Amino acid sequence: MKNDATQNMKLPAVPAPDMSKLTRKQLKAEIEKGFADAAAGRVIPAVEVFAHLRKEHQSSISQF
Repeated sequence: MKNDATQNMKLPAVPAPDMSKLTRKQLKAEIEKGFADAAAGRVIPAVEVFAHLRKEHQSSISQF
């Protein structure tokens, strides 16, 4: 059983909006949601995400 923060990573139930099709007001609302997530601690540090990706995909990475 894995015991790291990335085991709880899931794709959102609703796909991310196409930023190129948002109005200025909609874009601002999406950015505010991101800030709220960060302020509430609903984040995973990038270093942890990249370490997880490296570990999970090492065999495909070593081909290059």
